[in-house]
Amino acid sequence: MGDAFRRYAVYGLLVLVFGTMSVLAPRFLTLDNQSALLKTASLHVLPAIGFTLVLALGQLDLSFATVMTLGGMLTIGLEPRHGWIGSIAAALACGLGIGAINGLLVTKAKVNSFIATLGTLTIIQGVVNIYCGGNTLNVDDYGVYQWLDQGGLIAPPVLIAFAAAALFEVVLQRTRFGLNLQLTGGNPAAAWAAGIGTGAATVAAFALSGLLAAAGGALAAAKNISATPKMGNESLMLVIAAVIVGGTSMKGGKGSIVGSVGAVLTLCAITNGLSLLGLGQETMSIVNGAVLAVLVLAEAIATNRRERMKGQRAELLG
Repeated sequence: MGDAFRRYAVYGLLVLVFGTMSVLAPRFLTLDNQSALLKTASLHVLPAIGFTLVLALGQLDLSFATVMTLGGMLTIGLEPRHGWIGSIAAALACGLGIGAINGLLVTKAKVNSFIATLGTLTIIQGVVNIYCGGNTLNVDDYGVYQWLDQGGLIAPPVLIAFAAAALFEVVLQRTRFGLNLQLTGGNPAAAWAAGIGTGAATVAAFALSGLLAAAGGALAAAKNISATPKMGNESLMLVIAAVIVGGTSMKGGKGSIVGSVGAVLTLCAITNGLSLLGLGQETMSIVNGAVLAVLVLAEAIATNRRERMKGQRAELLG
């Protein structure tokens, strides 16, 4: 019941936000605005999928935002020489490799994932600044931009992001890999005793997180035909907030890609609506932070209650 409530609470919050913003900001429900909202949200969906996988494992990947930036930088920086396909392939390979290194640091070197990925974050940011010299990179080929910008509500970035979300929801909930991932996050000792390769699952989750973060950066860079040294920063807190709000347990063991996507849409809708109302970035940050704080508090209260109820009859508890 608790998991079902949390899942439907995300959808309820999404409907509430859309309803409220449509009343307060009349232009919110226009086709052009909804198209822009979906395109913006789609850029955060790919890293949110990866972060969901890692958090369901009971780990953290703080480096995904800088991997996004690096992916975008490589996509734009290498395009003149290697074309879009070559530059995007290089960005994805780099993201996959960085993710695998994070996983190996956690499994083989036994470094706490928070510390390992914080270190990776710092290193990548330095590499990015050296690569671009602290400047924005641009390209002259507008072909990919024009392709990505067409289609309105079903533009290619939206289709790519939501198709990936559907695929990984099936992987997480219906495949042996996904179930092993969640079992490892919920009870590593039991997973190991059951013969699950917990180390391999961890490396795979981090590798996928790096791959998806780089893909998100490449998609954003191709859509904007430019890359900035801090382009991934915008996704950092939004993605973390969305995955937690979407129902993935901060202790591991449970994850929901669909919930994460719903929460990404919710937070992007809040930002979009507040922007239409003429409010500044500071106010948007405060509102998003308040939403996260309230839901994290609710999660803590629910977790505490579940701990108290273990082994007891619920009807006898006050």
